[in-house]
Amino acid sequence: MEYKFRGKTKEGKWVYGGYAEYDNGKSIIYQKNGISYEVLPETVGMFIGIKNKNGKDVYKEDVIKREDGIIAKVEWDNDTASFILKESDGKHWINIKSPLDRNIEIIGNIYDNSNLLN
Repeated sequence: MEYKFRGKTKEGKWVYGGYAEYDNGKSIIYQKNGISYEVLPETVGMFIGIKNKNGKDVYKEDVIKREDGIIAKVEWDNDTASFILKESDGKHWINIKSPLDRNIEIIGNIYDNSNLLN
């Protein structure tokens, strides 16, 4: 699996690349071309290793729509040590690595589109 991250800058721009967190509290997304960006630490999300049905990388905290119309967010679950889809009611979830949930569509993320989970 490729390890890559995304984070949102203070200016509101999403950037993608490697991730480093420093003792001074700064969170940095760095790119292969040598450019790095300070990002808001609470917005950093990891690529979960799969792409959605449109070929777009899926990241932690994305809001997705399943083929059956259910809307959920991508979360890390410590109990199962895996990424899951957690429905907006917070009660139901499924392991995202399941072949049944590969036909998903990213419709936003919790930072820019929190209203999608209501």
